[in-house]
Amino acid sequence: MTEDNKDSIIMDIGSHVGSYAVYCGIYGYKKIYCYEPAPCNFELLKENTKHLKNIELINSALSIKETDKEIEFYLPKSGKNMAACSSYVKRGRNEISVKTINFKNELDRIQPDIIKMDCEGAEYDLLLNTELPECVKRITIEIHLSNKEFKTIKAPQLIEKFKNWDIIKEPIIDTKNWCAIAQYMRK
Repeated sequence: MTEDNKDSIIMDIGSHVGSYAVYCGIYGYKKIYCYEPAPCNFELLKENTKHLKNIELINSALSIKETDKEIEFYLPKSGKNMAACSSYVKRGRNEISVKTINFKNELDRIQPDIIKMDCEGAEYDLLLNTELPECVKRITIEIHLSNKEFKTIKAPQLIEKFKNWDIIKEPIIDTKNWCAIAQYMRK
């Protein structure tokens, strides 16, 4: 972290249990907004971040629709690997309903400088259907490649969306990977 980041506002989408949020909180980022819809993950997120004053926890998924108040969400039946929760239908999952908040409204409300996004496939709906405001200077995305449509259509569209940004970490999209990391900085 540099002094330039001290005034940064972070939008942590898919906070899981808070590892990124704790890092940002400890290193003095101005404010971290954490979005985690899975109830079991959210409880651990609260526990892991309770010592931080510069954090706001939101127990909701983000959506592009104005009218969504809840969506179906899928949790592993085993109770293991709770990082694999998703709004996409997956075999062998328990279905629950989770609250949603409109992504664009949240961008307008908090005006983040930095976005970290790890939302198990929902990155496509959020980013391909929303113009990021100028306040967003950097974004790190876990690009999920768990099905053919993601690998062959949506991932290339998402990468194309950031063609006018500087590439900090170029994603590797190939048939062996189930996800790729991308990081972009606005020019």
